[in-house]
Amino acid sequence: MPTSERTLPVLLVAGTPPEDWFERLSAIDDRVDVRRAASEEETAGLLPEADFAFAWENGAFWVRDSLDKAAKLQWMQISSAGLERIMSPALIENPLLLVNGQGLYAPALAEFVIFSILYFVKSFRRIDENRKKRHWERFLCQEARGQTLAIVGYGGTGRETARLAKALAMKVIAVKRDTSTVEGSEWVDELIPLDRWHDALAAADFVCNALPSTSETKGMFGEAEFRAMKPTAIYINVGRGKTTQEDVMIRALKERWIVGAGLDVFETEPLPEDSELWDLENIILSPHCTDVTTTYHIESARLLCDNVERWLKGEPLLNVVKHKARGY
Repeated sequence: MPTSERTLPVLLVAGTPPEDWFERLSAIDDRVDVRRAASEEETAGLLPEADFAFAWENGAFWVRDSLDKAAKLQWMQISSAGLERIMSPALIENPLLLVNGQGLYAPALAEFVIFSILYFVKSFRRIDENRKKRHWERFLCQEARGQTLAIVGYGGTGRETARLAKALAMKVIAVKRDTSTVEGSEWVDELIPLDRWHDALAAADFVCNALPSTSETKGMFGEAEFRAMKPTAIYINVGRGKTTQEDVMIRALKERWIVGAGLDVFETEPLPEDSELWDLENIILSPHCTDVTTTYHIESARLLCDNVERWLKGEPLLNVVKHKARGY
């Protein structure tokens, strides 16, 4: 906590958020000394005086790699929800509290899941091709209502997806490691533990992957999982690309083990130009940007302001990462 000898605690912002993001810090303007670091060198130079930090995108690497200079730093908030890219032994062992953006992306990601469901249910590609050809063709359509959505990884994104899916009168199956306590259970028709998750895959018309990227989830979706799905199923990934064996998924899509996929994340990003995914007609391909929204800018700044106020009052911070070693 700041002491009477110091005028204002120092908040270091590492990275280059848009200017309007800084404008949203007006709530704490008179409570902290905001210092900006737009490069790795500037971050290393300013860290010794920082009490806490906000790291925007690459700024998280800059802080991580200069932790030996962060003598006063007590906590850092990062702009992302996932931790897999920035984690290092030094960061895991450091007592520094880590705050992530978990939940801030959930509404946008859930909307992408619903968009993907409706894209396939309403045969949007066929509709659009007919429009381009000026061809009037009436055909039998489907409804999302009554279809089953399995959500693998029932965290913030999973819960928001379930809430929206219930508004479409879908059946929701949630797959969760710990089923003893389930936040958002009111939107779940069936809860399945991870050791039985293939049962959920087999029952689903749509499978939503909302898993974080950890050593335990790497490559979880492989041949056995895609073979377990219905041949009419749609796979949607808004979790992390490395949770899916991409070469196997491409085979599943090309050989029609499943009907299609809605993808916002990939094993390698940016997606290589020679990836076969670019040529597949039975997928939605989003360049990991469906959650990059102006609303996120507002919410991340608000979370930072809330946490600064909490820190100044000696209250627990919001969104603290509980298991740095596990990656969530």
